[in-house]
Amino acid sequence: MICLLVGIPLVDLDVPTAQATRLWMLPYGFPIIFNSISIILLLVFFREDSILFLVEQGECKKSEAIRAIQRVYVVNNPDPDCSIDEVEAIYEQLKADQLRAAGDRAGV
Repeated sequence: MICLLVGIPLVDLDVPTAQATRLWMLPYGFPIIFNSISIILLLVFFREDSILFLVEQGECKKSEAIRAIQRVYVVNNPDPDCSIDEVEAIYEQLKADQLRAAGDRAGV
């Protein structure tokens, strides 16, 4: 919606007016602001991979996936003694869901 609003001043412009005012640069330059903010957020604040991405990576990222699952589910679980077996079961369930989704996409 913002992209449409940014283009409103361009409706009444003819070529000489557009060249004199350089208002045409606004729709081209405006996304730079939002993309810069997005890049900064990705580099500074979102430093960890998602649990599903770690599960997709398989055994090479299993320990990271287990740690991420523990951080998410121990916080939401009132029992602080969330056993490793429960976390492993969650990991295996996510892995099975990933395989099932991949099979559905492949038409198997």
